[in-house]
Amino acid sequence: MVRDEEYQTNAAPRSATTASRAFIIVSFAIGVLRGLPAFQSIFLATQGWSQENISLAFFLMGLSAVLVLPFAGNWLDKTNVDRRIFLVTATIVSAFFGAAILFVQEDKQLQSLVYPTKIIEGASGSFIGLCIAALTLASYGPLRFDKNIASNIMWVHAGSAVTAIAAAALVSLIFP
Repeated sequence: MVRDEEYQTNAAPRSATTASRAFIIVSFAIGVLRGLPAFQSIFLATQGWSQENISLAFFLMGLSAVLVLPFAGNWLDKTNVDRRIFLVTATIVSAFFGAAILFVQEDKQLQSLVYPTKIIEGASGSFIGLCIAALTLASYGPLRFDKNIASNIMWVHAGSAVTAIAAAALVSLIFP
């Protein structure tokens, strides 16, 4: 266990650069993952989904994320399991259920699977930000937490922006 006194110096430990790079890569990738709903909504529109059904699917995803968030935070605060395991698991689950939308075709039975996959994707996504915050605090300590979590958030937004730009380019190609 590292004491707070060890974080009171301004000099960054040798592993800080490596940790910073790792957080940048992970945060950017999470931003890309969080930006995927733009692609998913475009895909559903090309499959003949109405705007109302697309909105409902993503509303359910957001609602499940909000409802699970306090329980996820409580669980992460009380568990002894490494937060990296939670982060990897939540990211894989989110990516898997996000990719499940690709199985939607004209078949009406498969279309009904979108709603539960969006709910699961939202619930698993609740763990991602909490894990990043916990890992940032553990890596940098309370004195450097604010600066580093701000950097993480910036890279998440950069990843989301790249995904949004790619989605806009895709839309302009599909719907000229």
